[in-house]
Amino acid sequence: MTQDLWQKLKQIFSDTLEHEPAEREAFVREAAKDDPELLSELLRLLAESDRESGLLSRPALARPWARDEGPRFAPETILARRFRVIRFIARGGMGEVYEAEDLELAERVALKAIRRHIAPDSELLALFRKEVQLARRVTHPNVCRIFDLALHEDVPNTTPVMLLSMELLEGQTLSERLRESGPLSFRDALPMIEEIAAGLQAAHDAGIIHGDLKPGNVMLAARSGESGAKPRAVVMDFGMALPATPDSAGPATSRGGTPDYFAPEQARGAAISTATDMYSFALMIADMLGAPRAARLKPDAERMPSRWAQALRRCLEGEPSRRYTRPAELAMTLRRSADYRRRTMIRAAYAMVFAAIAISGAVFLAGRTGSIQGVASRQLLVEGDTVTARCPSPDGRFVAVTSWDTGDLALRDATTGKMKRLTHKPTTWSIQPGGVYSATFSPDGRHIAYEWMNSRTDGELRVIGVDGTGERTLYRNPNAFSTSVLDWSPDGSRVLIKTWLNDNTEPLALVSIADGSAQSLKIPPGTRVREVQFDADGSGIVFSSPKAQNAGSEIHRLDFNGVESTLITSAGNNDSIIGWSPDRRRLIFTSDRRGHPGIWAVAVSQRGAGGDPQELVPDAGRWETLGITRTGSLLYRLDADGTDVYTAVLDLAAGRTVSPPQQVMDRFVGSYAYPSWSEDGRRLMFGSNHDPLHPALIIYEPQTGAKRELQFDFHLLRRAQWVEHGSAIMAFGETRDGVQGQFRIDPATGVAKLFITAKDLESGFEGAWSADGKTEFNRFTDFRRGIFRFQADTREKHVLYVPPPGVDVGLENLALSPDGHTLAFHARNNAAGSAALMLLPVDGGTPRTLLTIRQPEAFIFGSFAWTPDSRRILAVRTMNNRSEIWQVPVDGSTPTRIEFPAMRVAVLRLNPDGKTIAFFQVNPRSEIWMLQHLL
Repeated sequence: MTQDLWQKLKQIFSDTLEHEPAEREAFVREAAKDDPELLSELLRLLAESDRESGLLSRPALARPWARDEGPRFAPETILARRFRVIRFIARGGMGEVYEAEDLELAERVALKAIRRHIAPDSELLALFRKEVQLARRVTHPNVCRIFDLALHEDVPNTTPVMLLSMELLEGQTLSERLRESGPLSFRDALPMIEEIAAGLQAAHDAGIIHGDLKPGNVMLAARSGESGAKPRAVVMDFGMALPATPDSAGPATSRGGTPDYFAPEQARGAAISTATDMYSFALMIADMLGAPRAARLKPDAERMPSRWAQALRRCLEGEPSRRYTRPAELAMTLRRSADYRRRTMIRAAYAMVFAAIAISGAVFLAGRTGSIQGVASRQLLVEGDTVTARCPSPDGRFVAVTSWDTGDLALRDATTGKMKRLTHKPTTWSIQPGGVYSATFSPDGRHIAYEWMNSRTDGELRVIGVDGTGERTLYRNPNAFSTSVLDWSPDGSRVLIKTWLNDNTEPLALVSIADGSAQSLKIPPGTRVREVQFDADGSGIVFSSPKAQNAGSEIHRLDFNGVESTLITSAGNNDSIIGWSPDRRRLIFTSDRRGHPGIWAVAVSQRGAGGDPQELVPDAGRWETLGITRTGSLLYRLDADGTDVYTAVLDLAAGRTVSPPQQVMDRFVGSYAYPSWSEDGRRLMFGSNHDPLHPALIIYEPQTGAKRELQFDFHLLRRAQWVEHGSAIMAFGETRDGVQGQFRIDPATGVAKLFITAKDLESGFEGAWSADGKTEFNRFTDFRRGIFRFQADTREKHVLYVPPPGVDVGLENLALSPDGHTLAFHARNNAAGSAALMLLPVDGGTPRTLLTIRQPEAFIFGSFAWTPDSRRILAVRTMNNRSEIWQVPVDGSTPTRIEFPAMRVAVLRLNPDGKTIAFFQVNPRSEIWMLQHLL
């Protein structure tokens, strides 16, 4: 069928249904008398439309009501001995809708009374019950809930009336909204589209095809208790829904529907699928944007961006397999396009502003507040797995970066994007981990001081010229894991460093550029230090310090004579240092004093801070600032990577994937990681970082689809695990006042209490807890000291294994067998270029090598998961961002590979059912931007 024929078919058939049933065939024959193919299709559709098939809602195909016919039931009428009628709401093709009180549940519901002439015989009643059961499988805030089906007898021995109770929604349908107010701009439509997609996705995930998606079946419902809030889009009317099974083809045509939103396979009477809903969804989106039907997908500056038109055209492909398969994927595509378009327009608009300023010679941006966000922002580079930006040069021409193929220090030209290596490591980073982890330019821009990691436990301070000459080691502490370079003194004579020592302390020191001599800085007892830089004149330091009991943070000054003073403080705010303005008269910092992170400035002199801080950028919530140039431009990193949790079903006996990986969350995609199954397998927990200021945990119940979020007022919270047989959660975290450790969380209330500090545990790793929560297996912060067992009741530690020199056991790959007898761990030998899956008795002893792999193949974090019988381990082997899942028998038998799609799998966790896996995939990507002329 051609597109033109299909359009004619839909239009004529819609007009046909406006006639009385006895008149329809004559109308059809007259309308299509010159087109035999069109007439044949119209007659077939007409025959199908006359078949009553137990639909819950079929206004387009049912006989209209008489206009003078009033509501059937008066207020206060009791129906089915359960529902008290409150008021009449509306009439549709299949019946009347009332607001009623469910006397059993003491709740108000919408009650649909099915029309008299649709007799409730046993076959039809069975159809209704099946449809109710189908709709009740979906529980989602963007799907109208179906409650129950009941029968009401007006008079004994007469035909009873079928009643359907459902969620009561106050508002208007999307079709009513479009009729009253006209089409929407794509920006206004996008939030509705995302909510409709979320509801439709929930239906598809529950194995249901809606079958009749259109604006009239979407309610824009008022949000309860939220006066003035935008309405909630709710997908409703699952009367034509079908289970997404191979036999969906049979009832496709007998199910009716709204012809104007038919997919081609519906018109042909062929099998329908979730792709059928995607076709209807795309047509509905086009109607929301007011696209004429003759040119429905023509791009338009305000209504239909070209990328939207391209995405919707894909949904309207005649072949279902070519369409988007998931509503969430379409919504995400539209969102990314809108965000990209907005950023592009902002850059273009402000480029024009600055061009005008340059011509007129006006200077007005210094000290601007509020409206400056995004002004003259310029994207410099996009990071992935291969490059990480460290800092800008003073003139803003270059960005110092780490090139992760080798770990080398390199310069990236901010204009051309070309990269020049300054160091030349003789091997690849994947074989010999190390490289540059922090760097800063000298004030004159001629040298770079940087942290060079020889290995994961051996870091030193080096300096090199920007021309690549004069490289030398400046400072090395044999007791330090790493030596991070923080700042260069204004006169270029010293650098400020922080070292991480084996005793878990983090002292600050000044290192002379001339001879590498180090001077320790004395910090007042009890003071915790975060961001640190030299003072304006280099006579001391300024630093941010978290206050006790999560009461925010403040900024202090400490001169080298030991005198401390407070520069910036305010109740409950979190303030962090960025750097100095080019004239070093203003301190630039981030603060959430307006309720969300922004960039602020305050004048500072020897007497302290002068005047109130001034806001420069009102919203910088996801910015990681990298530095300020001497021209007053700010470089920042905008995190754009994605970490999403997936589930899939495996057949371990057959070594294959039964159900392919599916994302668990459709909202805030790219924000979830570290899944953990409860002991009974009914709950999946994972972390959320969509709000960087408030880390959260999501508890998901796969059987019901319910998702619950626990949010925390922490600086960070990560790698949560179920303990105490599912009645508690243990996670590694850091409070806003700087206390790090293991926190016990009540999953019912979300209350988190410190269980043990990282200092007392002697470990900053997450460890592996026993199911009863009585024992943890972990590694010391200095993992060269080995693996230990920690008893929660006595707080005692017992060393189980000390690795030989050169063997790294500090990676996040500890896994305790379900029977509690064996610990699996990861031992990496960098010199040999190998990594091994090892088994160790929980009481200690000699470990056994179970599987060895060679680099560049690697076990990345969370690579091991035991099967429920404790007889096999699923091991994830990764190379070039592609993972393979292997089944490794504990008895030493030959490992076998499981057929699995090409993905990068991290933190693999196997449900106690022995079939369902959860993991997260990382798509690392971040953007480096320059905000020009900020200061």
